[in-house]
Amino acid sequence: MIVIWSLVILGGFYQLWDYSSAPGKPGAPPVLWPKESRLQQEWDKPTLLIFAHPRCPCTRASFRELERILAHVSHKITTHVIFYHPKKFSVEWVKSDLWNIAQRMPV
Repeated sequence: MIVIWSLVILGGFYQLWDYSSAPGKPGAPPVLWPKESRLQQEWDKPTLLIFAHPRCPCTRASFRELERILAHVSHKITTHVIFYHPKKFSVEWVKSDLWNIAQRMPV
C-alpha cells in the first residue's frame, strides 16, 4: 500500500512539474494597429508594448528584463509602457516607484 501511495504522489509531482515547465500558447497579435489607439505606431521599426501594474512586484522584474533588452536594442524598436489605472484611484496611485523607473528607461 505504501508503494502504491508513493507512486501516486510521485506521479502527481511529475505532472505538476511537467505542467509548470511547459511553455504557454503563443500570442496572436492583431494584424492591424487599432484605429482607436492613442499610441502612434512607427512603421519603420517594430513596436513593443508593455502593460504594467503600478503596484505589482512582478512588474519590477519585468522592468529589469526590459532595461536589459533596451540596453542593446533601444534604437531599433519603439517601446510603450502602459500602466493599469483603475478609475476609482487617482493618477497619483499610478505614479509609484515603478512609474519613475519607466520614466528613466530609454523608450
